[in-house]
Amino acid sequence: MNFFKPVCCTLTFWMIFNILTSSHLWPFAIHHSWAEETKEKQSTDHRTQSADQAYMQRESEAKARKALSIYRRLHTERERHPDYAWKTAMASYYVGLHHPKNEKEAEMLFEKGEEAAREGFLFNEDCAPCYFWAAVNNLLWGQKGGSLRLLFVIRTAQKNLEKVNQLDETVAYAGGWRTLGQIEVGLPGFFGGSDERAERYFKKAIEIVPEKPINYLYLTRLYLEQMDQPEKALEVANKAVRLPPPPEHDVENRHALRDLQKILKKKLSNVTLSKKENLPFSVQQ
Repeated sequence: MNFFKPVCCTLTFWMIFNILTSSHLWPFAIHHSWAEETKEKQSTDHRTQSADQAYMQRESEAKARKALSIYRRLHTERERHPDYAWKTAMASYYVGLHHPKNEKEAEMLFEKGEEAAREGFLFNEDCAPCYFWAAVNNLLWGQKGGSLRLLFVIRTAQKNLEKVNQLDETVAYAGGWRTLGQIEVGLPGFFGGSDERAERYFKKAIEIVPEKPINYLYLTRLYLEQMDQPEKALEVANKAVRLPPPPEHDVENRHALRDLQKILKKKLSNVTLSKKENLPFSVQQ
């Protein structure tokens, strides 16, 4: 018995070794693993493309909600992937601002959007869009809760926007600088708001992304509505309307160009902006 036991063990070992090292089995094992990973990646890529295409048509509520639903699922499945985190936050922002069923849903969407974006930069501290969309959703969530809640979240949002500008100033068409400017406009002076700082931030946004109308719009509004400098407003607006027209999917810049044209058409007098368009923190992507 003592003789046969080691012999059997040795034979078993060599049988297993020969099977594992067999030249006709290894390629199959490698191919099988690659095929499964490729299939999963293709499935993810297909869903990502579907969500991206839906978001490009976000003026339709059905398309915007479709994009949000797919981004959420992808973020849940791959929580460490920052792209799905910030895209979930971006779509949450858009649906919450433009297509909410009611105020309660809007508040919930902003809250969940901020959470998704925060998860993104916790897993990847270099994810500039994650910091941006965390800040935007946080500001809008704060706004829904009233002045005290908004004041409570502003400093965190400012820190996140400063981080965006450190990592990538071009995110959301220089959205970090633009949103810092919007905060300055929205804050009363005794809480630290400054039209001069807002002017500097909006000019910085134009310097970084000079080809998009949206940053010109916020500077025009600042001159027109806050600083009583209509000549400067007219000058900025005229520069903006001479830019190449934005593509169809660039919703926010198309709307910005439309508003600038309205301002010029009315010659800077009696300009009426809708409540939604005039939100202090209605940051655009």
